[in-house]
Amino acid sequence: MGLVLELGVIAFASLLIYYIGKAFASASSNIGDYLRIPRSVKGATFDAISSSAPELLVALFSVIFFKQFEVGIGTIAGSALFNLLVIPGLCVLVSPVVFKVGREVIKRDILFYIISVLALIVALISFKDWGIGIAIIFLALYGVYIYKLVDHTQQYKRKNKKIKDLGINITKEILIFITTFFLIAVATYFLTESSINIANILKVSPIIIAFTITAAATSVPDTVISFVNTKKGQID
Repeated sequence: MGLVLELGVIAFASLLIYYIGKAFASASSNIGDYLRIPRSVKGATFDAISSSAPELLVALFSVIFFKQFEVGIGTIAGSALFNLLVIPGLCVLVSPVVFKVGREVIKRDILFYIISVLALIVALISFKDWGIGIAIIFLALYGVYIYKLVDHTQQYKRKNKKIKDLGINITKEILIFITTFFLIAVATYFLTESSINIANILKVSPIIIAFTITAAATSVPDTVISFVNTKKGQID
């Protein structure tokens, strides 16, 4: 009975993340449009950050409240595999146009992704205990990536000085963004708790549940955003 209950909580939390995540992702995307940044940069920042919120929250909750660091790492690694293999495969099937990824995405985003994965692997293999040095290295790598995105955005704005006003109410979008983020945080807390409880019930390592069930559940926003953009023909 306990297993069924925990699976029910995970299913319900996933549905909440799905429906709330749609509004959250829409608000985030609209904020990016309001700031008039390129599509590929918006996808790599506002869309990516909003869709990765559940993974971030699972990692934080697993460490702060449940003292289970491996749950956060397992969720992140499992979500990465889901995002790299399952979502692109499904997006190809629903795309209304020929699925062609821009060179900018390949040269910029995929290169940084490979570097990030290698950095994570080296840290996992080489260091049993992670201190502030590892955190600084990871955040510094992301800082370099953001610098590249800012530079790309500035170049884009110089080439496209006349960009029409989309009539976006930025105050409304920011309010929706904050409110839905809080609601996703609540749903993610119970998702994390139930994932750890299932691991205890099945007497398996929490990282196994995190790598499979939790990872798939937290990847719902990524799937939604990717589907929406793909159906619009915005492949990048």
